Amino acid sequence: MARILVADDDPDMQLVLQVALESEGHTVALASNGTAALEICLHGEIDLALLDVTMPGLKGHEVVSRVRADAQRQGLPILLVSANSLLEDVDLGLAAGADDYLTKPFNTFELKRRVERMVWLTQDLEKPDDRGRIRRTAQETLARLMPSKRD
Repeated sequence: MARILVADDDPDMQLVLQVALESEGHTVALASNGTAALEICLHGEIDLALLDVTMPGLKGHEVVSRVRADAQRQGLPILLVSANSLLEDVDLGLAAGADDYLTKPFNTFELKRRVERMVWLTQDLEKPDDRGRIRRTAQETLARLMPSKRD
């Protein structure tokens, strides 16, 4: 199973995410702010990161951008989890390089399936650069499909 970072400044949300993920056999590391989350993303032994968008210090999308700029960790799968559900919020997170975006409140079944998919996709890749290529292709496709801010 995967080693997953859960970064959220709300202890209750941390607990909900931790229990849901551990019930699936994953190991969970916790961070309560963006700075700690970035440190773990860049230097920790994790396979996947779940980041809240609105944390003290660095915001979730800022953590994503910095991870994507790091040559060693740019392939780390990242799921943003946020109560910010406007199209602009989702677009900002995905444009920063997040692999997925889940809005709160969420169904734990949906959370588990999205995590399962991200872990499966990561384990199936033969080369680390494949992840970046797949992400860029997905972002280009989303950009074509999503309405522009002018629409």
